Amino acid sequence: MNKGFAKTANIRKTGNTESDGISRINGYKQQQQSRDQGSDSLSSAEEIPPEQLPPLQLSRVVGNDTAATVEPEPSASANLPPAPMTFHEDGTLTITETQLRMLIDAGTRQETAQYQQQLQQAAEHLAESKRQQDALEEATQKQKDQLQAEVQAERKQRDTYARVFTQFGYAAPSDGADRATIGSQAFISPLANRGGISPKDAVREYERRCNDDDSSKARYIATPTGYYKQRNSKYVDRWFLQNRQALREGMDAIARKAGLLEGRYGSGKDAPTTFANFPVALREYLSQVVRIEHSPRFVLWQFCNKTIYTGVPVNQTCEVPRFRHLNEGTTSSDWRLTPGIPTVGTRQNLSGNNMSVPILEWGMGKDAAIEPLGIHELVNSVTILDIENLVQQRIGHNYGKWEDTLLFEILLSTTAVVYNNNSSVVTTAAGVQAGGGGQLTMNFLGSLRAHMATRLVPPLDDGCFVFVGTPDHFAPLESDMAEKNTFADSANIEGLTNMLALKTGQEYSGKQLGYKGKVRGFHLYESTNISSGAAGTPGAQTETIGGSAQTTRSGFAFGADAIGMAEAMPMEIRESDDTDFGRMRSLIWKTHANATGLDVDPARTLLPNEVARPVGAEEQLRVFEVRCSTVRV
Repeated sequence: MNKGFAKTANIRKTGNTESDGISRINGYKQQQQSRDQGSDSLSSAEEIPPEQLPPLQLSRVVGNDTAATVEPEPSASANLPPAPMTFHEDGTLTITETQLRMLIDAGTRQETAQYQQQLQQAAEHLAESKRQQDALEEATQKQKDQLQAEVQAERKQRDTYARVFTQFGYAAPSDGADRATIGSQAFISPLANRGGISPKDAVREYERRCNDDDSSKARYIATPTGYYKQRNSKYVDRWFLQNRQALREGMDAIARKAGLLEGRYGSGKDAPTTFANFPVALREYLSQVVRIEHSPRFVLWQFCNKTIYTGVPVNQTCEVPRFRHLNEGTTSSDWRLTPGIPTVGTRQNLSGNNMSVPILEWGMGKDAAIEPLGIHELVNSVTILDIENLVQQRIGHNYGKWEDTLLFEILLSTTAVVYNNNSSVVTTAAGVQAGGGGQLTMNFLGSLRAHMATRLVPPLDDGCFVFVGTPDHFAPLESDMAEKNTFADSANIEGLTNMLALKTGQEYSGKQLGYKGKVRGFHLYESTNISSGAAGTPGAQTETIGGSAQTTRSGFAFGADAIGMAEAMPMEIRESDDTDFGRMRSLIWKTHANATGLDVDPARTLLPNEVARPVGAEEQLRVFEVRCSTVRV
């Protein structure tokens, strides 16, 4: 062993890199022995100059998969002569640390090259897998979009089936039902293909809707006078207006089958000798006619906020929504808050947002003044139109009279009375001077509108107030307008109808009854029911105005949300249980409802059918009684 080297290492065949270095050295040794064979100059320990070994460079791995050649750092032994590698007879090799590093680095470069090749192959494989994955995702997304489109088409088709079946009163097939079974579940009239509905299907659908307790929120109430079904009729009212003609034809057939519509002398051998049972569907249909069709005489129902309450027995109260205005300031300082100072301890009573209304039973037949309708009059009719007109004239007119009178009494209870004195508003009859006019004129309406606005009466949504008067009010107004070549504005009837329908919750038949037009910020309505008759009847009185006794008639100017009505059972036509041994049958109308003032006048006297207002929920002034003389003073 060469003792000139401070560090040596005894290397045997151990690892991968070391083994490669030793194998290369052993191979070099065998070549030297074959060339020098027979020479005795070699000792047992032969020395091989390091310069005869293959050149080795020191490498260092940089990064993950790249290798860069780095020059060895200079050291103190860099200028020393290369040390020889010594082989020993026992198969061991003595080398320096630097020589060992050179051998290891050679194997490391080879392994690094292999790893780089493997990494390149893996990257290419990964890129190819990514391309395949993208192509698969694109194909999957296209398939998903196609399936979603098919599902959407199926849902649309299912909804179409459901609408068709519902329109004709049949149960729509379930989601899992076989499409082949659809044809056996219902028969659709050929009229449906032309956008109509057959009379037979109209009657069947009408009966289904009338008996649909869920949609109508029906409740059954037992009272001392009978067992009643209270329900919300709006669900049926809308459908009735849309399909009335087909339903009318279907009801005509039902009436004839029941023995009605026989004419005065019957129709021959098929004429019945006894009365058949009055069909329930026909009775409900006639009730619907009365509820929807109103006489032009009665107009006040169009301004009444209507609320439906089912399940409320007679003589029990329910709540009608009321929109009471909150207190307002007069100057901006009324709203200014001071930091550090708490707000006032009192509160406005929000319980006044509802008004209690007792449900009462109303109807015809109380005494001889309002007699029931004899069914023989229906038998003597010829067509269903005759029955409709007869029921409307007898029962419908009586029902409209009751409803309009009830609302008229509430409006008449206001204490805010005004008169016309030379187009100015005065509050007493004595304030009307001789030559002051005392009648309704255009200029007076303008002054009345200003009088109501300054008293914070809320108008309708279009900014106008309502004036309901008698012919004695409008005759001088029309003359005044003619003299001034002025005509009432023709309001959008459809828009006005929709506005009132949304405001009051009433169902309209598409027309405004008694409407005269719009003048000076008032929607004018004429009624022949209110303030009619001689002096002394409600709304007609004798007063001294302009220095002489005159008959004045009451009209009403009011804003929004003045009167309300609660209804538990809609008006229904009922048949008498007593037929006088089959000799006569009779019909009346009945309803469970009541009306009340929401905000008429805080100083008025409540009617017997109204309940006291709680403290803090007093009414606000929204109704003015306008008294005008029948002749000019």
